[in-house]
Amino acid sequence: TTEIYTLSLHDALPISQPMPTPVPRLAAAAPPAMVPEATPSQDPHVAADRQTAIVTTTHLPDGPLGIPGVMLGAYQRAAHALAASQPGCHLSWSVLAGIGRIESGHASGGRVDANGNTLGSILGPVLDGSPGMAAIPDTDHGVLDGNTVWDRAVGPMQFIPASWSQWGVGNPNNIYDSTLAAGRYLCAGGTNLSDPAQLQTAIYRYNHSASYVAIVLEIGRASCRERV
Repeated sequence: TTEIYTLSLHDALPISQPMPTPVPRLAAAAPPAMVPEATPSQDPHVAADRQTAIVTTTHLPDGPLGIPGVMLGAYQRAAHALAASQPGCHLSWSVLAGIGRIESGHASGGRVDANGNTLGSILGPVLDGSPGMAAIPDTDHGVLDGNTVWDRAVGPMQFIPASWSQWGVGNPNNIYDSTLAAGRYLCAGGTNLSDPAQLQTAIYRYNHSASYVAIVLEIGRASCRERV
């Protein structure tokens, strides 16, 4: 498998804990891995480049802090959708960008096809209770994460299957579906993200780590500063 490029500070973050029921969301502290569609003998990036209809940063202009253009579009699209469906939430695309940067390096640098599907599944570590990992028995019969014994976080925004079934629609490895699900999760319960305290609480729900919250907020602020 190929390691996904992720924020270096993420390696120092505390291991997040399972969310309290009924929202058992977990974002694992270890970087996720992409399962390439290429055979083991092939370089996954070379094989991916041979596929048709690939959207990369050469097709859309890069955004602030080097956010791939296609990912910037996905973050903004999700924020616009939430502004229409939950106008009281005030979700900024930059918050989604901060989360996506940490969780999957913006879907491994925006390597998606023309429909926004990642070139291979993005999977977090097996949540089998090994050192530093929570123990979450399989909840999806391996349909989303390919594991019929234990759960794994899935997709660019790293949802465990149980949480995806509650907040997601479509494909967790699709950047448009996953960013929209992340926005719905952050906005849950009538949250007003224009209130700094509520924003921090919502991000903390996403990953139980104060360091994680601080990094997401800093990436968001930096993204907005650079875009001005």
